[in-house]
Amino acid sequence: MGDQRAYTTEQVALILGYGLTKTKHLVLSGQIRSVKDGRNRRILPEWVDDYIRRKIEELSALSDATTAEDPSTRLRTATGAAAKVPPITVHGTRKTCGSLLAALDVHPRYAMQILRHSKIAVTMEIYTEVPSAATREALGKLAQWLDPDS
Repeated sequence: MGDQRAYTTEQVALILGYGLTKTKHLVLSGQIRSVKDGRNRRILPEWVDDYIRRKIEELSALSDATTAEDPSTRLRTATGAAAKVPPITVHGTRKTCGSLLAALDVHPRYAMQILRHSKIAVTMEIYTEVPSAATREALGKLAQWLDPDS
């Protein structure tokens, strides 16, 4: 594909790693320039490069704006780096939630609904770790400490 004079929409989808539907939308909306060639559209390599360049600029501007506007982002980044704490992922947070629900003896169907899963197997096999007796005891102590009146 490197020496081609013009790409098809399918080829651009492969180059960008996008699905064909998304790529067609980008072409039809004008985000990726194209020319009509009979019933087909053709996209010059420099137009693909222009699109990639714009996306990179948008992402870096968004990243800069987010960091500049949100002091907690800078704080989390600074303290996390200093403490060598790995970033917390959405998947990790969901897995923690599922495991805590299991530790609290929440029925698996309710946990499935809370985690918004469509299959109980996903909740039980991927997002839930059943704690040991020692873990349950530690959770009880934590609950007692957090709410001594209960």
